[in-house]
Amino acid sequence: MTTKYNVKLKDKDGNPLYPYTRVDQVEGIEDINVYSSTKLQSAKSIDGIEFDGTSPISHYALCTTAKNVVEKAVIIENLNIVEGARVEIKFKYGNSAINPKLNVNGLGSYPIQSQGSNVSSSLLVANHPYTLIFTGDSWDITGGIPLNSTVMTITYW
Repeated sequence: MTTKYNVKLKDKDGNPLYPYTRVDQVEGIEDINVYSSTKLQSAKSIDGIEFDGTSPISHYALCTTAKNVVEKAVIIENLNIVEGARVEIKFKYGNSAINPKLNVNGLGSYPIQSQGSNVSSSLLVANHPYTLIFTGDSWDITGGIPLNSTVMTITYW
């Protein structure tokens, strides 16, 4: 036998929301305050960052590694290195190293690539933000490549 309850939904000020909603197989619930939830029952991963609702998430980090160092290191709270993880990185000093790599949270150093190839030593410009996606074996730049003549040549025809 299925027990049915009427659930009374209230707004953030405690005023009832109409109409009342009928919910099957809900036991012992009379009032639900949807504005009081502070934590998900189980954390979810959003672009590699664990989120449970208790704190904001950010994909951003400022990399302060010297431009001539191959391994660029950053810390991004709660980020797990999983395929599809996304980061937003600003390289404070840019890059002059050949075949630079990115190490996020000390979880491993992976090549920084663009369109399947390691980036050139001049592609990472100082104080310019980049969007990178982890592919499983590299960090691929998907956004933020500056369009200026010292970094990239564009040919029109």
